[in-house]
Amino acid sequence: SKSTITIYPNPTKEEWIVKGIEQGMSVNMYDINGRKIWTTTANGTQEIISASKLPQGIYFLKLSNQTSTQTHKLIKE
Repeated sequence: SKSTITIYPNPTKEEWIVKGIEQGMSVNMYDINGRKIWTTTANGTQEIISASKLPQGIYFLKLSNQTSTQTHKLIKE
């Protein structure tokens, strides 16, 4: 089953809070050019991703487990 992911605040200046992920999910963040800039494996149902050092723009958060992948657009103000 596809988990329901909530990301807030989005857009953000400081950080994104990602809720509803599954433990063990692969969490990858890409810039607008498709370069992977951050990765982790979820160890709980929530991740906090710092945005404070990132340039303004659009990023993509890709969440994957064995059965599905979903991508969410993140906006840094």
